[in-house]
Amino acid sequence: MLVTSTSPLPGISAAHGDLASFHPGQTHAPNAHPPPPINGECCNSRRTERSVWLYTWRMAVELIMKSCTLRLVGFILFATTLQACGPGAPSTSVGGKDIPYRKQLVMKQGDAQCFILPNGKSIAVWCERPPFPTVGEQRTASGLKTGWGEKPFVRPQIVWKAQADGSQVASGWDSYIEQGSVITHGSTQTSEYILYVGNWQFSIIEDLAAKPDLSVTIQVIERPR
Repeated sequence: MLVTSTSPLPGISAAHGDLASFHPGQTHAPNAHPPPPINGECCNSRRTERSVWLYTWRMAVELIMKSCTLRLVGFILFATTLQACGPGAPSTSVGGKDIPYRKQLVMKQGDAQCFILPNGKSIAVWCERPPFPTVGEQRTASGLKTGWGEKPFVRPQIVWKAQADGSQVASGWDSYIEQGSVITHGSTQTSEYILYVGNWQFSIIEDLAAKPDLSVTIQVIERPR
């Protein structure tokens, strides 16, 4: 005799819902509350949020440190240049890869330019009107001439050497800058003043025909052996 039963299946109470609405594969009865999250899911979520926050904070700190480092390097370079040339003139750094170096300037009275050589030494060049007009082949049409020194508008002092008869003769400059020859080129109407600093030759080439300003060419090459 076939007996039918309307009793719930074993292990499923009426509180879990009707049997007819229960389908295979369900982990809980239709009207029951969903199961709680698997142990650790909440902790994993919190760890992820904390990791994102720490990464963002670390990136912000790295950006601030890089910015501060760049500012510090720029300040050191500025201070080094200022110490080498002084505040009286703009400066140009001439690196070893720039050799042979050549730059043209148009200078008015009171203008100055400072050049930092590959060995870190500086040469300043400025434009002035001498109190007494230059005579001879180095005279310029503008009446302007260049001056030079370690710092703008500061001429090196002459070093005097005592002689046996008690007299003194000039024996150079109290400077790391050595003065070389002065060469006037009639074909180009220029005068070239050659200076030496260590292994480098620094030339100041004046255009004698230029006016009303003084046209100057700066040239840096390796010192001839």
